[in-house]
Amino acid sequence: MTDLLQETRTDLLTTLTVRLQVVSTNSGRPLHGCTVRLWRCDERPCGDERPVGEVVEVRISDKSGWTEFDGLLPAAGPGRWPHLHFDIHGRAGRLALPGDCSPAYAASSLTGSDLAAAFGVGEPLLIASVTGDGRRGLVATRTLNVG
Repeated sequence: MTDLLQETRTDLLTTLTVRLQVVSTNSGRPLHGCTVRLWRCDERPCGDERPVGEVVEVRISDKSGWTEFDGLLPAAGPGRWPHLHFDIHGRAGRLALPGDCSPAYAASSLTGSDLAAAFGVGEPLLIASVTGDGRRGLVATRTLNVG
């Protein structure tokens, strides 16, 4: 990933593996062969349509509906909650990371208004489950329903 944390901003580089499972909204069954695009957003402007200057990773879901992306934890910036953008067959969405998943986030004093600013009006708030630690790396996991 080119969305690297600057050591001067956080004093650490933390790896983040993102695991997304794509399932059918109707049946709850895993969806095989879905194209999933992912890009990371931090304090720099980014959008759903065309990430300017961001690396977009593309994966195809396996038989169990899973995709996996490896990179670095997005940085937190003033007024911008770090989050991930995804697109599955033209359906774009945003995935927030918990504010307590990194010491770097705690140090940046993230607020609820920062989180609200990362999501559009009426857009569902999706938050990943995160395990691991800053030294060994973090894993963010989320199931995404596709209709």
